[in-house]
Formats: sequence, structure tokens, C-alpha cells
Amino acid sequence: MHLKNQYNIDQDAIDLLVSRFKLILEEDPTYVFHYDAEYWAKYIAESSGLINKRAYA
Repeated sequence: MHLKNQYNIDQDAIDLLVSRFKLILEEDPTYVFHYDAEYWAKYIAESSGLINKRAYA
């Protein structure tokens, strides 16, 4: 909900990212995500074309 509210990210983009995480964890259950919610919000927004990567450089 944080990602959708703060960045107005489409729910489909969030669901796609969650699906990718599930696949990663199925392949390697010991995998650790080392980034916080802010990183993933930016990742989703960039992947969705909502923001320009250079805005955070």
C-alpha cells in the first residue's frame, strides 16, 4: 500500500514485482533482500516508466 500511495504505482506493477520475488525465493529460499521499501518503490516506478532513473542519481 505504501508504494501505491506514495508513488501512485499501478497495482499490476506491484503484483508483477511480488511474483518475481516469489520466483526468486522458490529457487533459493535463503535469498535475502537487502534493500528497503524506498529502493523497491523507486525500482517499480522506474520499471513502470513512471519516473526517470536520473531523477535519483
